[in-house]
Amino acid sequence: MAWSCSGRPSRSTRATSTSSTSEGVMQRIAFVMRVLPGQEDEYRRRHRAVWPEMLRALKDAGCANYSIYMRGRELFAWMAWSRGSCPRPGSTSCSPRCSTSTDTGSALLYEHMEVRMTETERGLREQLVAYARRMLAAGLVKGTSGNLSARPPGADWCLVTPSGVDYETMRGEELVKVDLAGRPIADALKPSVDTPVHVAVYRVRADVASVIHTHSPYAAAFSTLHRDVPPLITESAGYLGGAVRVMEYVPPARPDTGDQVAAGLGGDRAVLLPNHGVVAVGEDLRKSYTAAAQVEESAHIAFLALQLGEPHPVPASEVERMHDFIHHRYGQR
Repeated sequence: MAWSCSGRPSRSTRATSTSSTSEGVMQRIAFVMRVLPGQEDEYRRRHRAVWPEMLRALKDAGCANYSIYMRGRELFAWMAWSRGSCPRPGSTSCSPRCSTSTDTGSALLYEHMEVRMTETERGLREQLVAYARRMLAAGLVKGTSGNLSARPPGADWCLVTPSGVDYETMRGEELVKVDLAGRPIADALKPSVDTPVHVAVYRVRADVASVIHTHSPYAAAFSTLHRDVPPLITESAGYLGGAVRVMEYVPPARPDTGDQVAAGLGGDRAVLLPNHGVVAVGEDLRKSYTAAAQVEESAHIAFLALQLGEPHPVPASEVERMHDFIHHRYGQR
């Protein structure tokens, strides 16, 4: 496996250790290995044979925690060390007992870094994974489509789902931490292609702490008609604040797409993207998810009602009253 070291920036998962010193600071080695095509089974066989000895060597060298897993042909790993005990680039602290040489893989990346992770960030990662799976289970997305993000209130960064990673197997450490310009701060996987939309919303909406993008079928059907979803049910109309508007068409993946979607959303909780899907927001993950779910329920009910005749929308005054009740007086406050 030849775990050589280089000074190139790491693409491996980072800043996600669950162990910490008394100050919450760890030092970490993070790396990625790519197994050659057709050698996956051979790699796993040899890996199982040498890993127990490697673990003993790591523990003897002061390794406090580690994570290692394989996705496709790429092996992602990190090792957390108490301050001062982490081997430096070129160090032989873990050699030769921690090194082995085969032709089934090669070390590509190395990084030595300081990490500070708060309990808030750890908790946010766990919540994002839970809501991503809930979004999939509810049928709001299929496969790896859609995306979601969250940030601590007022933070200048957010966590966003990585591009093309299966929600059912996605891990908290795979979520990508980006600044509000959409630049990755510490994590390795490529962020969602819709990251510019998420950060654009955060830049202009201080009240928003979570953004979710779905392709739910009934809402998407209305988006293909370029037709607003009418406010037909008091609960969903009240939660969303009225009809769910469809904004003007914006070509995806353009430099200005994020800003245009944020402008199209305005101060609302959700908006339809023409011929695409839904962007919904909230003061936390629960509220952004609920907004996306309410959009789909509203679209479904509107679809059914239109088969029967001409539905009557909830009066504007009642929408306003219900919106105030749901968001300011309902529940345990």
